[in-house]
Amino acid sequence: MLEMGDQLYETPEVEVKFDNAKPSACNAEGFLDQAIKSNDAQAIEQQICEIPGHNEINPQTIVHTLRILAPFMQSQRTVTRQCALNAVFALYAGALTGNQNQYADPSMPDDKKGNSPDLERLWKDTAYAQSILNALAKGIADSSPEIRNASIDAFEKFVTLIWANPNKLHIDSGENSALFKQVMQTARSVLSTQDQLEHFEVFRALASLGPHAYSMLPSLLAMVPTANSGALGLDEALAAIAPDDPRVFDALVALMNQGVSFTAEILVRIGIGQHKPQAVADAILAAMNKDNNGQWGLIRALNSMGPAAQSAVPKLLQLAKNSASGNTREEALKALVAVGDKSPEVLGLICHLLENPGFAGIDGPGMDRNRRFEMIDLIAKFGAQGQAALPSIKKVMDGKITANEKGSLERALQVLQLPDVEKTKWLSHLENVPMKQ
Repeated sequence: MLEMGDQLYETPEVEVKFDNAKPSACNAEGFLDQAIKSNDAQAIEQQICEIPGHNEINPQTIVHTLRILAPFMQSQRTVTRQCALNAVFALYAGALTGNQNQYADPSMPDDKKGNSPDLERLWKDTAYAQSILNALAKGIADSSPEIRNASIDAFEKFVTLIWANPNKLHIDSGENSALFKQVMQTARSVLSTQDQLEHFEVFRALASLGPHAYSMLPSLLAMVPTANSGALGLDEALAAIAPDDPRVFDALVALMNQGVSFTAEILVRIGIGQHKPQAVADAILAAMNKDNNGQWGLIRALNSMGPAAQSAVPKLLQLAKNSASGNTREEALKALVAVGDKSPEVLGLICHLLENPGFAGIDGPGMDRNRRFEMIDLIAKFGAQGQAALPSIKKVMDGKITANEKGSLERALQVLQLPDVEKTKWLSHLENVPMKQ
């Protein structure tokens, strides 16, 4: 028996066998109810994880199941604790997914969106949340890697749902609560290890808290100098916690130079918010000159800046002409058009890649399957100037095309400002072009 508050819970180890039938949306509740009645954490985990999308469990069942699982999370048996933690993770993940889907549903009126009363009581029940957090903290300190990993996964979803769900239902109404302080303490304990996969889950949790987690900023900044390309999520957490802090801008530049994926795109968002577009462009260009291996992410970041990245045109032109990677050439051309360079030289480079879509260079085969329709889409952005690309377009239409290429050709021919008679002729020809199977 385990004592939870003023209640006693049994933690029996019952082996339960179910029929081979898989739960579906209509009978999931019945299977889960059978598992709950068995008081077996493994059976509960099995049934939750087989329910499509998890979030099809009704709110009352989520509340009831979480309460049933709480004592199992502190069982003396490793397998029981792991099953309970995995089941808690699945329930939290499912509830979070369902809540996000609800808020993204345009057909649902805003005044109808929100958690059910049962879930709201769960989020606001500090004593119950404390019992879950205590079990998660104990699991994170466990010597079993399986228990530790399951606890960290569940911890991330726990934090995201309780403080960052769309209804802003914050336990004890803010970051000064004892519960919140324990969350920060638990996060620090995970970040004190060298395991970057564990760090990633905590970074996600902190990012979901945003400025509420400002007390963690010094710890995160201290991790930057030794971070490497595997430090995924550190950039997002920094940006979410203190987007206006100049130290965060400098930290993002450092992470980008250290090869952390996607940091450049986050740097653009933060840099524009801090009114530093030129500093962002300069930092990205400097990173491009240091390392040619991560060009795609850097180029896409410049692409997202649009005309604010004008200073990058010479470098982008160099890559579009000379890169040994076909995909780097393609990304550079997209960025040039986004930045605003619609010169005949750029159009000529687009046409060259359109006529030679198989150029892969160091990328290897199979990396160019979307290239033709993406080059056609770029030509469409030139408007009337794009008429100079018609000879290249004709070469494409002289062979077989894909459905995507046909759609791109139709759009391009509509916007190249051709005379009506000529446009009709081109579109008629397009209808007769054979399709690739």
